[in-house]
Amino acid sequence: MRTDFFAHSKEVPVQDEFYIFDEQNQTPVKLLLDSHGIEHGYIVVNNDLHLSVGFIPVDNKIKFYRDDGTEDNVCDALVFTDRRVTFIEIKDVKGRWKAVAKKQVEATIAYYNLSYPEEKRRKQAYLCNVAKEFSPCGIVTASNKEEKETFFKKFRTRLFVGNIVFI
Repeated sequence: MRTDFFAHSKEVPVQDEFYIFDEQNQTPVKLLLDSHGIEHGYIVVNNDLHLSVGFIPVDNKIKFYRDDGTEDNVCDALVFTDRRVTFIEIKDVKGRWKAVAKKQVEATIAYYNLSYPEEKRRKQAYLCNVAKEFSPCGIVTASNKEEKETFFKKFRTRLFVGNIVFI
């Protein structure tokens, strides 16, 4: 079933960076233009190229259902430009978390691809965890190189792990 993701989009004012805040309480994530007053629970979206950006809260906003009728778990948000779509999942977990976050992103990409089969924009996905500190997202290590390559081959989407999203 096709879903109009873009019916839920808002334009982000052009600035160097903005923030996505997840209260982890079954409500959609929020777009923040500054982080004043928020100490925890947000990621940074870097827009130092000052691109025109759109924001779509997905989880707890747009409902998706599996073939058996149960609700599917999807990623928290999409940000997009005219050339790229970025899928974002935000966790706040100290233990194991990446496999669950990755499954949510994979499900969202599958629904997106069904809805927009002719999409020409490049895709990327970020697995974020506000309970952890990361080295810069662009670093590829031997431990994650194969995972990233497999993900790209399957979804034609670049995979990153970190709390700063580069668009």
